[in-house]
Amino acid sequence: MRSTMLEVIRQDYILTARAKGLSNRIVIYKHALRNALLPVITILGLSVPGLIGGSVIFETIFAIPG
Repeated sequence: MRSTMLEVIRQDYILTARAKGLSNRIVIYKHALRNALLPVITILGLSVPGLIGGSVIFETIFAIPG
């Protein structure tokens, strides 16, 4: 997450947003963070089904509810 955020902050559109006079907080939250979260969302989207599938198999084998 940190490396992606640092990479996004170096992009031209971030420099343009700062040049327009937007505050640093708005630039970070509305422009940089939104684009930096895309790889994190992709990883979560790929790992959550595996976690759910693993818990179903675990509950089936050991007969532990919940």
